[in-house]
Amino acid sequence: MWAYCLAVLLSLPHGDSSVLKGTVLSLASGHPLAGVTVVEAGGGQVTTDSTGQFEITGSASRLHLTWGGVSGTAVIPAGPTVEALRVVVDTEAPDLDPAVEHVDWHLVGRWGMPGFFDRARQGFGKFFTRDDIARAGFANLRALLKSLDIAHGCLVGGGGCGARTFYRGTPVLVSIYVDGVFQRDENADDRPLGDVAGIEYYPVPYPPRPAATSPDRQWMVKTDYLQQLPLQEFTVVIWTRGFHPGLTTR
Repeated sequence: MWAYCLAVLLSLPHGDSSVLKGTVLSLASGHPLAGVTVVEAGGGQVTTDSTGQFEITGSASRLHLTWGGVSGTAVIPAGPTVEALRVVVDTEAPDLDPAVEHVDWHLVGRWGMPGFFDRARQGFGKFFTRDDIARAGFANLRALLKSLDIAHGCLVGGGGCGARTFYRGTPVLVSIYVDGVFQRDENADDRPLGDVAGIEYYPVPYPPRPAATSPDRQWMVKTDYLQQLPLQEFTVVIWTRGFHPGLTTR
């Protein structure tokens, strides 16, 4: 049974911190979700409409969220006034495990599931949601990678083993990161997918596109990732359900 998660997009209009506007998305699919109760700490309460949208009056630093009989409290982080916040909650967790961050998913340190669907809409890579994984019935990561023409193998001449693909006829290894940590085990591609919230895959575009006209290549270079290293081509990025409450904010 794949439980649903939610991504709540909140908007704070400039000059008016008394109104919160937002859209609720299902983390499992990215689709808007109706029927989510949003309670502002000062007492205001609304329910998301059929398009997943809501508007509530209040200026507190906390929001109480309820969906499907499961509740949790989201803390809005301190910082400069911004146009939007995103709250991610996991309805499979006992208290939704809410996580909140400013919506600047393209900046350093803003990784994780809050920006997952934003990156997917930009077309920077190949994305797999929880629904995608469940629908395809992938038994483990290797099965998913096989659908991307990535198989387990070794490089010629002792260059290492692991998830391997081919670029212009040459075998290359695929880097695997889990919650921001590079996986050095050559069998990292054999992990189960039961705890996975989402997966991103970044190949090298072929034929190669000029850097100036390739937003995916430019974004990969500008992002220094959680280990302060550029995101490399042929990289699989895995986010687990347990990671999103502890998103980095550096």
